Amino acid sequence: LSCPNASGTFTFSGATWNSPTTLTTNSGTVQFDRVGAKATMLGNDSTQFNAVTVAADTILNTSAASNYALTWAGACSVSGTITPNTSVVTGNGAVTVNAGGTLGGNTAYRLSLSSTLAGAGTLSSPTAAGSSSWSGATWAIGTYTNNGVTLVVDGGAAQALTGTGHTFAFIRITNSSDKVTITGGTISGTSGAAWNEQQVQL
Repeated sequence: LSCPNASGTFTFSGATWNSPTTLTTNSGTVQFDRVGAKATMLGNDSTQFNAVTVAADTILNTSAASNYALTWAGACSVSGTITPNTSVVTGNGAVTVNAGGTLGGNTAYRLSLSSTLAGAGTLSSPTAAGSSSWSGATWAIGTYTNNGVTLVVDGGAAQALTGTGHTFAFIRITNSSDKVTITGGTISGTSGAAWNEQQVQL
């Protein structure tokens, strides 16, 4: 399958996405658009995407039975829902979760985001049995549900977490500056907390 170039979009509205053995992204976008709050299930590991869009009323589900991996290299825009089950979800480009959209769920999935996080939607982190890491420069998501997970902040420099009403369970700082700034949020973890208050500016 050869996708359009950077200015084009390949739209998929089927029930199951089986990533082709050869997927040429051409810097284009694959859009999942299955109207009516219906799900598109991954049928295999899908780690070759460039940009990904999940349209409103569309659920991109990694399959509870198989927990297929989901990876994108470019931007990801979520207006519907990405349901990760207990899969590995890796975002190497900027992520925007739009109003009404949700990325994640209260399950032990493994989330790794490497760029900016923005939008008026919801990030629902893994449970404590999963894992969550973020190495982007700015975090400005509308709603954040921590689900008890430790957020590992591991960027190349000082990082900024912004979000009114955000409560982080625990934060572990491993970035090169040993520093993170939190604006409008709090850290609820006390006993055994994986952070040093000298490294965190609230």
